[in-house]
Amino acid sequence: DRSDRYNVCTQKFREMGCEIKRLDVSEKDTVPTMEVMKEMVVEWAEVIMCSGGNTLHALLRWKEVGLDLLMKEASLKGKGVVLCGGSAGAGCWFSSLHTDSLRPD
Repeated sequence: DRSDRYNVCTQKFREMGCEIKRLDVSEKDTVPTMEVMKEMVVEWAEVIMCSGGNTLHALLRWKEVGLDLLMKEASLKGKGVVLCGGSAGAGCWFSSLHTDSLRPD
């Protein structure tokens, strides 16, 4: 995720006083431990917002690092977590979608 886009997309939330934590799993050296991800996603988050980009790449990457199961756990926990995003970040929450994403090898 590009920092400039992240800052633009989260600016209004910050202005409203929301506390924001960034979870970047895009590269091997940016992936936190499973314990840290679980605390952020399952225990702490009230809203999980995903950025746009390559839908297929995001879904594959989440599965690779175990984030897919943590987001599912958060959504089923019963505390009313909001799952949202823009573009690919919106489509990733559904069981099926139309996308032009190809596997990024």
